[in-house]
Amino acid sequence: KPAPPKQLPMDWREIVDAACRLCFDQARRQGVEIVRRIDSPEAIILVDPEQVKQVLINLLINAIQAQPGGGEILVQGAIEARELVVSIRDDGQGIAPEQLDHIFDPFFTTRREGTGLGLSISFQLVRNNGGKIWAESRPGQGSCFHVSFPTH
Repeated sequence: KPAPPKQLPMDWREIVDAACRLCFDQARRQGVEIVRRIDSPEAIILVDPEQVKQVLINLLINAIQAQPGGGEILVQGAIEARELVVSIRDDGQGIAPEQLDHIFDPFFTTRREGTGLGLSISFQLVRNNGGKIWAESRPGQGSCFHVSFPTH
């Protein structure tokens, strides 16, 4: 069970930058390029920065693993109706519609070596920090995970 969040006012771009920096080497080794488009305006979110960074790292690692032959991950942010929305899009194989409804369930995995806990823990961390997480995907066209938090 995750620890209660230690919420601090943070510029969302700092958290995204830190998560991307930690994943760059693994992405490069697999022939995946992480492209950041985080030139949106500054927005302060009240979150536990380490917990949100862990969520973003998990989403980035999943996106890297979804592209074993290489590809691109687009990380971007936008302010929509007083909410920050961070999106992580990959060029991987995508998620089947019947699986999409279960990806945040504990122990659900489509990978042989997966535990099925990464996305369920991420879901809980995002919710504990007052945010939302959801995914869009089409088989053969990749996936996009969105994480949103109210701005302050």
